[in-house]
Amino acid sequence: MKKSNDTFNVILLDDDEEDALLVRDVIDEYARISDKKIKFYAFQKPEPFQKFLQDMVETRHMVFLDVKMPEMDGFSVLKKIRQSIAGRRIPVVMYSSSDAESDIQRAYDNAANGYIEKSYDLKYLSYSMSAAVEFFGTVNLQ
Repeated sequence: MKKSNDTFNVILLDDDEEDALLVRDVIDEYARISDKKIKFYAFQKPEPFQKFLQDMVETRHMVFLDVKMPEMDGFSVLKKIRQSIAGRRIPVVMYSSSDAESDIQRAYDNAANGYIEKSYDLKYLSYSMSAAVEFFGTVNLQ
C-alpha cells in the first residue's frame, strides 16, 4: 500500500531545454493535482544522466528518455540502462517527436515500457505523461 510520505522520482533525459521545461511543468502540475510527492530531475547529456542513475539509491523512479539526441540517441541510452540488473527494473518511457512505426517498434524491441510522442498540445502531453507517472508511480510505491 502506498505511504503518503513516499516520494517518486521522475527523471528526464532530453537535449532540448524548452522540452525539459515543458515536461517539468506537466509533472509539477500533475503532482499538485494528485497530491503526490514527486521529485523531477532533468538532464541534457547522457553521461551525467547515467551517473545519476548509477548513484541513485532510491528505487521509486521512472525515466522519460528522448529518442533523438546529438551525442547518443535514446535507443543507445536505453540499451545501456538495460545492461544492469537494476536498470532492467527501471520503468523507461521513450519520449520522441517521431511517430514512425519503426521507432516505436525499436523502442519496445529494446525493452522500453512505453512510448509517448512529443507534443505541444498541452492537453495530450499532460494526459500521456500523467498517465505514465500515475501507472509507474503506483506500481513502484507499493
